[in-house]
Amino acid sequence: MPEINSPENSRLEEIEELERQLAEKKAAANIESGMNQVERQMEISRENLPEFQTQIAAPTPTSQAAQTDVKSDKKKEIEQDARSIAAMDETRKVETLVAIALEKGITYSIEVANSLQDPYILDTLHDKLIGELHDRLVKENKLKDL
Repeated sequence: MPEINSPENSRLEEIEELERQLAEKKAAANIESGMNQVERQMEISRENLPEFQTQIAAPTPTSQAAQTDVKSDKKKEIEQDARSIAAMDETRKVETLVAIALEKGITYSIEVANSLQDPYILDTLHDKLIGELHDRLVKENKLKDL
């Protein structure tokens, strides 16, 4: 039996067609907005490219000499801190190294501890730093306490 096109059926078909067109346009808009975001990121990257190229440029002999001086100065400072700590008792050494770690950084503190050539101090410093840093990170809500 042939279907009779009633005004209601034609409106439903029209609505379905409009919904299909709307879905297509939304999909196209999402693709365009995604492309716009990618293009913006590429523009930002291009703007920053000269800065990155400067940072990765090969060091000049002058900068190498400056780096050597900085390393030499750091090494002298580490040795000086190690000499001042060497005469302390073990507990005081570790406390001082923890304070140095909080002030100048963990790497620096470990380098000073290595200069002392005392594995016990290095191990105790490690244990103390783990406890201190864990407690500090939990206190600052940067780490969940288990």
